[in-house]
Amino acid sequence: MTNPARAWLAEFRLMNLDLRRSLDGRPLYSYQVTQSEYQQLKMILQKKPNMSGNSIYLTDWAACFCLYVAENFRREYEANWSWDPIWKNLGYELPVQDYQRFVELGLKKWNRPMRYFAKGRNFLGSLFAEGGLPWLLVQTGHGFGVLVRKGLAEYYNTKAVGQPLTLLMSDYASRLPQSFRNLETYQLLAGIIEQLIYLVENYPIQDQEDPAAYLDQKKSTWRSEFPIPLDEQNARNLINEWLKSANEQHRLQTQKSKDIQLLSCSHLLNTFDDLDVNNWNIQTSVYLPKKIELSIDCAHLTSTRFELVFYEGERIIKKAGVAYAEIDQQNNKVVVSILSQKFDLTRDAVNEPVKLCFFQSGINRHSVLIDDSALMLGQLPVIFECKNDEWLFLRQASCKTQGNMVCVNIPADSKIIFGDYSVLGKLADGSQWIKFTSDATLVIDSDRYRIRLQQNINEANFRIVGQVCLYNTVPPLVYYGLPQVRIDDQGDIPSHWSVEMNGKPIILPIRQRNDGFAGLVDYRILGEEKENLGRQRFGVLPVGFSITSYTSSGRVPAKLIIKQAQALPISIVQNDIVSSKIETTEGVEINITPKYDSRPTIVTLLIGSPNAPVRIILPYPHEGAELINEHQIRVNSTELSLDELLGLSLNINTANQIQQKAILQISLIRSTGSTIKRSFVTDSYQSAISISLFNYQEEIIQLLSAGEDQDAYVQICIIQSGKLLKQLNIRRYQSVLKKVSSQRFRLEYAALKEQQEQENIQLRALLLSNPKQQIDIPTIYSHGAATGEFEVSADLERDGPWLIFSTHDSTTRIRPFLYISANEYPIEPEALLNVKSLHRAAELFHPIYRPNLIKQQITAMATNLSNSGWQYLFDLKTDYQHLALSTFEVWRELVRQPLSLALGLFKLEFDYFFCERIQQELAVLWDTISIQVWVTAYAQFKSWLVEQGLPDVLIAQVLANREQTLHGVVSGFEFIKPYLQAPIPEKLQPAPLQALPFWYQNMRHRNAQEKYWPNDLGEPIKNWILQQDLPHAIKNLSLTEETDAVTYLPIFMAFVSTERATLRDLNFPSQHLKFQISLTADFDRVAWYSPVHALMVCYLLAESQHVTC
Repeated sequence: MTNPARAWLAEFRLMNLDLRRSLDGRPLYSYQVTQSEYQQLKMILQKKPNMSGNSIYLTDWAACFCLYVAENFRREYEANWSWDPIWKNLGYELPVQDYQRFVELGLKKWNRPMRYFAKGRNFLGSLFAEGGLPWLLVQTGHGFGVLVRKGLAEYYNTKAVGQPLTLLMSDYASRLPQSFRNLETYQLLAGIIEQLIYLVENYPIQDQEDPAAYLDQKKSTWRSEFPIPLDEQNARNLINEWLKSANEQHRLQTQKSKDIQLLSCSHLLNTFDDLDVNNWNIQTSVYLPKKIELSIDCAHLTSTRFELVFYEGERIIKKAGVAYAEIDQQNNKVVVSILSQKFDLTRDAVNEPVKLCFFQSGINRHSVLIDDSALMLGQLPVIFECKNDEWLFLRQASCKTQGNMVCVNIPADSKIIFGDYSVLGKLADGSQWIKFTSDATLVIDSDRYRIRLQQNINEANFRIVGQVCLYNTVPPLVYYGLPQVRIDDQGDIPSHWSVEMNGKPIILPIRQRNDGFAGLVDYRILGEEKENLGRQRFGVLPVGFSITSYTSSGRVPAKLIIKQAQALPISIVQNDIVSSKIETTEGVEINITPKYDSRPTIVTLLIGSPNAPVRIILPYPHEGAELINEHQIRVNSTELSLDELLGLSLNINTANQIQQKAILQISLIRSTGSTIKRSFVTDSYQSAISISLFNYQEEIIQLLSAGEDQDAYVQICIIQSGKLLKQLNIRRYQSVLKKVSSQRFRLEYAALKEQQEQENIQLRALLLSNPKQQIDIPTIYSHGAATGEFEVSADLERDGPWLIFSTHDSTTRIRPFLYISANEYPIEPEALLNVKSLHRAAELFHPIYRPNLIKQQITAMATNLSNSGWQYLFDLKTDYQHLALSTFEVWRELVRQPLSLALGLFKLEFDYFFCERIQQELAVLWDTISIQVWVTAYAQFKSWLVEQGLPDVLIAQVLANREQTLHGVVSGFEFIKPYLQAPIPEKLQPAPLQALPFWYQNMRHRNAQEKYWPNDLGEPIKNWILQQDLPHAIKNLSLTEETDAVTYLPIFMAFVSTERATLRDLNFPSQHLKFQISLTADFDRVAWYSPVHALMVCYLLAESQHVTC
């Protein structure tokens, strides 16, 4: 029997021995089939196969068939996901069982894996995946090329902040056809970008007219790394365009004067359509250094753990997770390590400055102002330039740019002196969006602004440097004393520039001759031709200025004592307060009483010049505890949800003018199980203290995660001097959904809600068998108003089950509601079901009748990183970020299986914040995952990346990114990283055990002023340590009972991390135990827990292999 397929394969491999020497399991697109070879394949396959042929014949034919289908996808796919174009080209159609057999045989011949989707083996998808990217769609406007350009433009920023390229690709996934919004496509695109950057960094292509031809001479195999057919001229043109773009990004990076590791920000004008200024927003990206030193009195700190929060003015805009500090008590230094260096903020009040606040126990310990974060739309010319198809903020002053056009928001009273421009739109405040295509000059008030295009000069940026005030003020930016003006990387401003303060020239540097100045300041920096180079408005208070509040006592009224305010104009501008003012040796004393029966919630002071004062907003001093929202309105409700904590402040006041502390006792209340409690002690205060309740949200979530009861709640009791001041109940959700009839749902609230909030509730339902499929749940209206009821739509009766949830934009969050159609099939035992995917398992899961379906699929996923279940989890992670992870049984089951969870961190590219969510919402202790599990997961993931045929440079970058996340998850990861990469005990280099007593003494010294050491675990952990075969120095490491838990916890957890112990060994209630371990580890995580845990892990691993430490 002749075998033309075998002959063709032999010749095919001989044509390029370097590329095709062995069928080594690379993706089929890597063999770079030429157009003529593709046509030859087609001719061979147009003759139907002889199904009775021998195994060699059938295997060779199958190999050619698979290669042809993959290449057909790469060259001819036009968005028709079907076998039909294949059969049309070949002139016949094979029966299903025949082509499935050929796919199996062919993939095995090429040493390639079968892909799976929700319903089983994906034969067509497996071959399409081998083809790489569909060239006809790549070269048109389907978004592939756009994503490559975006990736090139953001590559160095993304790398600097530790973000995976695949995540960047998923951010722009809406530009892709629906069937390509998956992990494999993102990896292919990331591979293209990594390979392009690698080539321009390693080959001098900058002077090459045809970079592709140059690479053909210098690196003959370079084409195999690209999943597009580079033998076509159009493809070579495109790859040359990409190479030149990558080279430009590389050039800019090497010239870049602005170090991304500095504290800085950038702004993106999102117009959603080509400069559609009727539909726009501003996104601000904040870049943080890896370490930030805080100006804090170490004596006030209660642990090394800080909650980071971004504020826009006085409004919380985003949580930035948790960071840990190294504390130097002797030098009073606090250095916080930042694990994620980039944060994207969607702005609401863009004219307000952004600041990063460091909270501890609800107290703002320190604030860092983000320079240039306030864009003064409608007041100054705010200028954006177009770079890489995006409008990026340039300056809000005179400027130069290399570009040939800019988009500018100019105030209503602006005058355009000259320049070619077009009006794009007008805003409600009268300001306009203007596009300039030539140099231009504007006049706003008396200020003159020049915009010069196509200039090569990079202008320096000026900065205002000073001590920022932490009071709630208007303007939001206020300094103590007059701040200085500095130029980035240069220091003082150039001599040909000048600075004006409130219209009058001043000499720099500013001398603090008048520390008593208070009021508004308008700084203007003028260039050589008196053009405005920058303008900033802020407030100034005297150095040493402070306010202390005292509540009323008997007939003595409440008062404010203001230091460093003598001779300053001070007034209270509220008609509901009666006040009187006297000056004393301590400062200015203002007595205040309510004018009416209703007590005010705030006191508003005007400080400084009557024409331009600084406004300070303070809580009204009143004995007791009360809640105030971000609008300074008193909140009387004691039933709150987690979301309602945002912007809430708890103000605690006392009439006793003595130093005291309050206690916040937080307790988990649930239908079954014991109560879990945790107490927080406030800072010492003499009269009043204000605490952000929102910054206790993580502790509340951790308590709620201690059980699986979705209706459990947390009770907060505020106690002062043994007296209960206030009690609050915090629930996961504000309302629950009830089905009241076959046609209607109704919301029931835990507490009374305002009607306007009901109108903003939007409900959707996701199909549990396919998270990508959602439907709207229609609101029922009466006379144009929402009734709080919703329709049971006909869509809910099809397929199912459905999970109904409130959208991210809803003002009220509902408890997710599982809807099962009345047409649901009768429940069958799970043993009778042939479930092959997580999609199907999620559809059929039942906690009583089918409890193991999801467990079985999660277990199967741990052996196959191409399992469709990973895409299911990726879709949940991407599309349902606002829902608690505990909502989904699939997340609950994932964390029950350590290897699957570890693989999830790699495969799904968990960042540090998602790992934090898992820890808080699902009660996961990452150190309970053994080092051997991490070793297994690392090796399995690396092998899978190689199997996918990804470029070596991308594999190295992906692994480095995953290691960066592990650094924040695995305690002391930097010490065990070599062992993870290659589990050879000799690679472990632990510090000697003799260092522990010295470390212990340092730990005691660092926390010498700490009166509250977490020690609930002290007795069980020390008893366990004493029973182990450990050196005497370790068993007697803790010299006092109060330090037992903190001292011995990392040693015990090292035994857990090396599979020599389990949490059950402590005989401590399991749910309470995890909570206490987190609390104790956070007490001194950076300087004690992590290094001691790493030392002991290395010691135990080396000991098990008889390696001398």
